Amino acid sequence: MFSSDNESVRTFELFRHFVTGGAGVGKSMLIKALYESINVEFDSERDTEINTPIVLLTAPTGKAAFNINGQTLHGAFQLPVNHNLWKDFKIHQLTQIMRQRDDLRFAIALNNMAIGEMTPNDIQLFQSRVLRMTEEEKISLNNGQPIFPHRNVVRNFDQSNVERPICLFHTNAEGGVSVGFDRITGNRPKKFDVDRILASLSDDSTHRLKTLGLLKKLILKIGARYMIVVNIHTSDGLVNGSTGYLVKIDFGTLKNNPASEKKPLRIWLKFSDEKSGAILRKSQVVLRQVNGILDDTWTMIEPSSLIITSDHTTKLQVSRKQFPLVPAEALTTHKSQGGTYKDVVVYDTAKHRMKRSLIYVACSRATTAAGLTLICKNNKFIPPKALSSEKDSDLYKEIQRQPSITLSPTFTFLTTKSHFQVISHNVQSLNAHLNQIINDPVYLSSDIILLNETWNLPTDNFQIPGFQLKSSLNCSDSTRKPIGSCCYVSDSLVGDFSSSSRLFTNNYNTSTISVSIVIVNLTLYCSIYASPDSNQSPDMFLEALSFITEHDYIYIVIARDFNLNFYQDSPKSTTVTSFLNQLGIKSSLPESMSM
Repeated sequence: MFSSDNESVRTFELFRHFVTGGAGVGKSMLIKALYESINVEFDSERDTEINTPIVLLTAPTGKAAFNINGQTLHGAFQLPVNHNLWKDFKIHQLTQIMRQRDDLRFAIALNNMAIGEMTPNDIQLFQSRVLRMTEEEKISLNNGQPIFPHRNVVRNFDQSNVERPICLFHTNAEGGVSVGFDRITGNRPKKFDVDRILASLSDDSTHRLKTLGLLKKLILKIGARYMIVVNIHTSDGLVNGSTGYLVKIDFGTLKNNPASEKKPLRIWLKFSDEKSGAILRKSQVVLRQVNGILDDTWTMIEPSSLIITSDHTTKLQVSRKQFPLVPAEALTTHKSQGGTYKDVVVYDTAKHRMKRSLIYVACSRATTAAGLTLICKNNKFIPPKALSSEKDSDLYKEIQRQPSITLSPTFTFLTTKSHFQVISHNVQSLNAHLNQIINDPVYLSSDIILLNETWNLPTDNFQIPGFQLKSSLNCSDSTRKPIGSCCYVSDSLVGDFSSSSRLFTNNYNTSTISVSIVIVNLTLYCSIYASPDSNQSPDMFLEALSFITEHDYIYIVIARDFNLNFYQDSPKSTTVTSFLNQLGIKSSLPESMSM
C-alpha cells in the first residue's frame, strides 16, 4: 500500500506459545490461520530451496496433525518419549466455543463440566439427555455416533450387540475374516519359547496395546465402519483414528494351492473425510480401473507388517501382518478427540463411572444438546467432581496460573477501534470469497475497504454489512476474468463523497490496469490492479497513475497490486517509483516486499 505516511517495523525474535482451550473453541482453525499468514509474510523473501517449507506444522498425534495438515511432533523432530519442554512455553487459552456456538446453554454447561462446577440448571440439562434403556428406545442408538470410555466396551458392543444394524458377527452382509500372520525372528528360537509367545498373542481380548492395535482376528463386513490404528501416512490423513466404511474386499488364494480357502488380500475404504488417502488414491487409478471401480473416492488398503512385541528373556521378536483396522461402529473417548458430530451417544454404565475429563471430552463432541444422548447407570446423570478437589494435580495448578497471564495483541485494532482503518486485499474473485469477508471482524471494523482482482460482472451487487459500494471497475461482459477493483465506505463516515473508475488496456486488449477511486472529505482512496503479464508498457502505468492524481485531494492512499518487483530494475518499476516520488508518495510496505 502506498501512503503519504511511511512507518514499518519488523522484528524477529524466537518465541514459544502454547494454545489451549476447551473443546470446539477453534484451536486447529487458529493454527491454520497463523500458517497462512506466515506463509504470505515470508514466502516472497525466501532464497532457499523452493521445496523447503516456510512453516513446519506439527501436533502431538497423527489425527491432530492431519487436522492441521501437519506432522506428528515425534516424527518431525525425532523426539524421545517423555521429552518435556513445557517450561519453555507461554500459555494462551481460547475461551469462545465455536463448536457449540449455536447452543449457548449447552456450551456453558460443558465449560462448567470441564472444571466440575456444574450448576443445578447444567445438571438438569444433562439429565434431560439421559435415555432410559427400554427395548424400544434402543433403536434410537442407531442414529448416533457412540462414544465409550474403554476399548473393551467398544469391542463387546461391535461384535455382540444384536440390536445394532451393523453387528459384525450377525450381519448378513458380504464379508470375510482376516487372520493376522505372526512371525518370530531371533537367534535359534526354541519351540517351547515360540509356542509360549504365540499363545500369549492369540487372544484379542487383552493384548490390543501389545500388538499395536493389529488384531489376530479381524472380521470384515461390507458397509461396516472401521478405524485405522497406526499412522500409515500422516500428511495423507491415513492416521491412527481415521475412519471409513468398508466398500469392497479383494480375495485371493495361495499360489501353490488354488483350491485353498479364499482370504482377504486387499480392502477398499471410503473415508468419512475425503481428504484422507487423497495422495494414495492418485497412485491407484490403474488399480481401480482393473477392478472396475468407478468411484474415485475409494482407497485401497493393504496389510501392514509391524514388530508387535519383543521377548526380553529370549531376545525374540514377533512381527504381525494384518490390516491396520479395527471395527469402529463405536469410538473410545480418546479416539473421539478432535471430532465433531451432529449426533453423539455416550455410554457411562460401567462399574466405575467416567472421570471428569473423559465425560467432558465425550459430551463435547456433540454440536448441540439435542444431538447428545446419555446412557447412564440407573438412568441418572451424576456430575463429575470439582477440579478444586484435586488441588495437588498439575492440571489444577496450571488452570489457577493461567488467569495471571495477560495476552496483549500486537495488532490492537483487532480488539480496540482507536484509529481510522483502511484495509486492502487482493481477493482473487469477490464472488468466491464474499462470505469470508462479511464474517471477518477485521474487515467489518474498518472504515474503508479497497479490493482488487475482484472478477466482478456488471450485474454483480455484492453487499458488505455496514458498508456502501462507492466505486467499482468490473468485467466488460458476462465472463469472469482476473481484472477489476472496488471501494467500500463504512456507513459511519459522513461528509462529501465522490468516485470514479477506469480500465486501461494495451493495443491488443491482452493487458489491463483496473482503477477504482473514492474521495472522502478530500482524502483520495484508490484500489488499482495490474494484470500479471509483461505486455503493459511503462506509459500504460503512467497513464493510470496520472488519472488518479488528476483528482482534487489533500491526502492520498493508493492500495495496489501492480504485480511488479520494485526492487528489480525495469522500465515499468522505474517509471512508477519516479512518478510517485515526485508527488511525495511512499510505500508503507516493508522494503523486501514485491508490489
